[in-house]
Amino acid sequence: MGIFGRKKSRPKNVDTEAVARCCGAFFQLRTWEECRQLLADESLILLSDEAQTCFAAFDSAAEKELDRRLVPILSERRALLFECRLRGIEAAFASLPRFTRREVLAAVVQASTAQANSGDCAHVVEQSAALAEDSAREVVIFLLDEAQRKGQPEHLRQALDEVFETVRSVHGQPGDESTSLAGTASRILALARLQLERGFNAKTESSVPPEGMSAFESAAEAYDYLGYWRGAAEARRNLAFGYSDKHAYRTASEVLLEAAQGATRANHITLANRCVSRIGRNLVLAGQLPEAHQVLNDCLRAAQLSADHELLGVIQQWLLGLGVRMSDPAATAAMRELMNAFSSSEQ
Repeated sequence: MGIFGRKKSRPKNVDTEAVARCCGAFFQLRTWEECRQLLADESLILLSDEAQTCFAAFDSAAEKELDRRLVPILSERRALLFECRLRGIEAAFASLPRFTRREVLAAVVQASTAQANSGDCAHVVEQSAALAEDSAREVVIFLLDEAQRKGQPEHLRQALDEVFETVRSVHGQPGDESTSLAGTASRILALARLQLERGFNAKTESSVPPEGMSAFESAAEAYDYLGYWRGAAEARRNLAFGYSDKHAYRTASEVLLEAAQGATRANHITLANRCVSRIGRNLVLAGQLPEAHQVLNDCLRAAQLSADHELLGVIQQWLLGLGVRMSDPAATAAMRELMNAFSSSEQ
């Protein structure tokens, strides 16, 4: 049965190899028009739970060093399929940017190659419409972060840094012009990484001390300035844990909402779902039970559409406990214990 009680129109015996081949082909496509055509031909497979699970596996493999450059593209394609399941194919395609992340990545590589070879990428940046996309700056920062993390040659990192500055100059500056943060992209990125490291070093399994919260907040601000939305979202999610520890549930929820918005801009559906589900948890602990019930039910639907089975289990337990608490005020203590037990699966 589907999540709305309707029987799904899909093959009864799913061929996992066929799903993997179809998802792989969908990932390799370059343009939105190519994606739309394959979706028209293979919607029963691509809009299935198995396809979401397959893309989650692809994403996990890429994150584990197979090739992290693929992560933004994988996240984009998985997000597109999620939106097609949620709103329908036509509505999902109507709200897409002009270029895919694969097209943007190709343009970034072309610009950085020109910079490394000739010392001038301006002509490439000026002539590339793909580099005018908001996602271009995030793709450059992602590649620069990877280059720094892997210790790649300095001239390659300098080339990417120059591409970032040129894209920002030609196509518009991200973030707040009045920010006190200044310097090249690589220096700001190094600052963000340092702050994140400080935050994680200060954080324990059960709490985030003030110095850790300050570090996560600084990292989020640095990533905001760069337009690196996924990094900002992850930093804010950890900052929200600190506010929850202090029982500042409203503030934690506001920070989580910002994190979810950033994760959505980065097409990171799993992170966005987990941020919003945490808002539901905070609403429960703040005593706003009807609101919590609505948020968690929305999250349950999103987790079903994205085939996030781990999060599904967590939300179902929260809703079960919430139902007990809404009908029996005496169950408050038991509910708090349940919430704390299952919150560990999110961290």
